[in-house]
Amino acid sequence: SHLAEWRGNVVLSNGEEEATLVIDRSNVLVEPGSDSEHAIRGGQEIARLIVGSEAPAELGLEGLVMTGDALQLAQVLFPAQHPQMENQAL
Repeated sequence: SHLAEWRGNVVLSNGEEEATLVIDRSNVLVEPGSDSEHAIRGGQEIARLIVGSEAPAELGLEGLVMTGDALQLAQVLFPAQHPQMENQAL
């Protein structure tokens, strides 16, 4: 991706819990929440982002707040996967 050399931290928050993705080029570590200018904040939309039910840009219109480089990073880290669920899981 065009962000292959990106370095920094991205905060993910669903309003109850936070985690920080520490990104050093192609290496990503998950650490406890911290401060960063790059953040993705929302509610249940965070789960939809991680699962890949929709493209991040579409979710951004439905309750996610993305700051800094978060939208660009979300498009690379959490691409739309359009997962399918069995009826029992619904």
